[in-house]
Order: sequence, then structure tokens, then C-alpha cells
Amino acid sequence: IPSYGEVFSSVSDMQAIFKLERNLVGELLDYAEKLQGKLNRIKKYVSEFESTLLDGAVTESDADFTSRLVGNPVHAFNLIRRFSIDIPNIEKDIKEDDWKESSVAVQRLRLGSVVPKDQDLHGAAQALIRLQDVYELDISHIAGGKIGRRQSAAKLSAQDCLFIGKHCYNGGVLSRSIEWFEEAWMLAGEEKNATISQDQVQQFLDHAAKEHDERVMKGEQNGNLFPKPVYEEPPQEQRARMVQTRR
Repeated sequence: IPSYGEVFSSVSDMQAIFKLERNLVGELLDYAEKLQGKLNRIKKYVSEFESTLLDGAVTESDADFTSRLVGNPVHAFNLIRRFSIDIPNIEKDIKEDDWKESSVAVQRLRLGSVVPKDQDLHGAAQALIRLQDVYELDISHIAGGKIGRRQSAAKLSAQDCLFIGKHCYNGGVLSRSIEWFEEAWMLAGEEKNATISQDQVQQFLDHAAKEHDERVMKGEQNGNLFPKPVYEEPPQEQRARMVQTRR
């Protein structure tokens, strides 16, 4: 597979990127905290209003509802307070552009650093594939964060595996693309289609498998294809036999 750009491979490069992300997360958390405060004030307002409904009967009419509120001085006080204080505060929250300040901070962080681009993601995918090829790593282990004997919290989602599968397919490595698409399909099911649906993955898997089998049945043989069509023998079994042959 051809290289699609520089990979942030040096220790200093990766340290800088991780530090940048940590700072970005700090800004986003600050922004989220502001939004959460506004959301809490809205929820408090709605909750307090709904509490006024609890005093009345289930079949209470609008006339009975208003009469009950007006006849209760505490309800009347709270009603006036909500309109004179709570509603204006909520309106003020809505008008405030909290993102503007956070956006400036995020842009400043990005401009002061070398930020990975799309081609670098392809480079990172290529690095994973090379690692997989050299050490014959199991794809499910890689996706689960296990590299060799070391288990980590770094995991790949179904969408991530689909991306790597597409990278392999575009590079002409159909055998690897099918394996990554299959892993993406399995993970999509486990994730309950959270990052991508199984139906979407199935389209890529079917297309790659069809092209692979057509080429194999025409007699084409190379390192980018399995020895047999995948409809005859599953990719996992063919890969296991290929690994045994190399050993």
C-alpha cells in the first residue's frame, strides 16, 4: 500500500500532539460546563413549573388550574419570580455566545502547533497495517487494544476499522480489506450501530469480497489476495494457513 503522508511517528511529535489534545479537551470541558450550567437552569425552571401541576387533579381544567394558582399566595409569588427573574436569566443565557471565547482559544492552540491532517490519518492506518503484517497480529486483538502481549485501553471502533478497511481496499490489498470490514461488522453489532451501522459495513464487505473472488477465480495470485475465494473458505482460515506456511 502506498504511503499517504507523513505519520507522526517520533516521540517528540506524538508528545506534542497529545499535549495539544489535552489542552483542547480542557477548553471543551470549560465550554461544556458553561452549557451544562445553562441547561441545569432550564431544567430547574421546567421542574418547578411542573411541580405546580402536582397540586391539581388529573382532569383539572385550565380555569381550575389558574384559579388554584391565583388563590395560593406561594404559587403566585413563585409565578411572579419565575417571570421577573428566572425567565430573564434564561433569555440572557440563550443570547450569550459562549462558543466564541472557546473557539478563539481552540484556534490559538491549533495555530501554535502542527496538527495532523487527513493524509496523516492514512499514514497512521498504514503504520497499523505494517505492524499487523510484520508480526501477524490478530485484527480483533488490535481493535481491542492488545498489541502482542500488552493490553491497553486504546481501542478501535467499528468506524475506525471500516476506515482502515477502506484504506486497504484503495491500496489494492483486498485480503486485508475484507478482514478489516469483517471486524468492523462485528464491532458495529457489539456497539449496537453506535459509530456506524452493520448495513453500511455490509455494503463495503460484499463489494470487496465480490471483487476479490472474481479476481481469484480468473487465476490471479499475489500477496494482496487470498489463495481461494472467500465464499469457499473463510478469510480467518485462509489467513491462519498462510501464517503457518510462512513459519
